[in-house]
Amino acid sequence: RIHNYEVNGVRSDVEYSEAHGFNRTLWRGSNSARCASKCRYRRRSVELSAMSEIVVRKAELRDVPAVYELIQPYVDENIVLQKDLVVLYESMRDFAVVEVDGRVVGCGALHVLWRDLGELRTIAVEPGMRGHGIGYRLVEFLLAEAREIGLSRLFCLTFETDFFARHGFEPVAERVID
Repeated sequence: RIHNYEVNGVRSDVEYSEAHGFNRTLWRGSNSARCASKCRYRRRSVELSAMSEIVVRKAELRDVPAVYELIQPYVDENIVLQKDLVVLYESMRDFAVVEVDGRVVGCGALHVLWRDLGELRTIAVEPGMRGHGIGYRLVEFLLAEAREIGLSRLFCLTFETDFFARHGFEPVAERVID
């Protein structure tokens, strides 16, 4: 089945995927080539030991300052939208965080837009922790939450199309609605 919907003036036709139980759609940014060159972070070498404890959980109010600091490198690169602390506090119930040995190193949100439509947003992993499966675990946690609450369609607005493709999302063309 094909579903049509509009978010922020962009319309999408989404095909339902039986394989994943709900739709996973993403929109590629119109400026993705520019972003790809800007997304190269200086990465400090971080090793996870076999003894490292990795926990993915729903965010709590005490996590807001860490989430705010975590998204700042992405805000500075125009990859994630700036969020004031008050907005993070207001939307904290949408967020999940990943902790490694008690330190928040990843965050992301599942935002419900309609009875069956949700958006993954503000996905961020500490630059030095990228490549260790932190983002993968985070998105899987959010997808499980989407299934649990009954969402049948999901999308995300992202430049990281390859990452989200590994979770079953497919790029769709963006079209501006007059």
